[in-house]
Amino acid sequence: MSHPAEARIKDLIHLTRRMREWIEAETALLKDHRPQELAGRAEEKSRLIAAYTRDMAAAKKDAPSLKGAPKALLDALRKETGLFRAALKEHEGLLGRLRRVSEGLIKSIADEVARKRATQLGYTAAGAAPRIPVTTNAIALNSVV
Repeated sequence: MSHPAEARIKDLIHLTRRMREWIEAETALLKDHRPQELAGRAEEKSRLIAAYTRDMAAAKKDAPSLKGAPKALLDALRKETGLFRAALKEHEGLLGRLRRVSEGLIKSIADEVARKRATQLGYTAAGAAPRIPVTTNAIALNSVV
């Protein structure tokens, strides 16, 4: 006789695996320098996230009924959840590094533009042309990823 929560746990395992595979695929695309391919996957990502959030909330709400489920199934769910969290951690680290590189490039470009736009006023005592920095706010940075 099967436990009433077996189907729910199997669904959670399957959904968690799909989420992990999706995150691993996205991480691979980013590592392969192909971020443009992520745009076509946004709808699928949203759908998976919504389903995962909904199913996990339902499982937490009904946690007492899951406790009597077969140990092997609960172990499989824990294992898949651990793999999913590891994939998320790697993905988050990669996104953080990419964000820092992008911000560094933008800052370098903005600094170079500001340097080139700086006005010159006469010469210094050493004969060099001083530059007066011109502050520009042409580039707005958004720190939210």
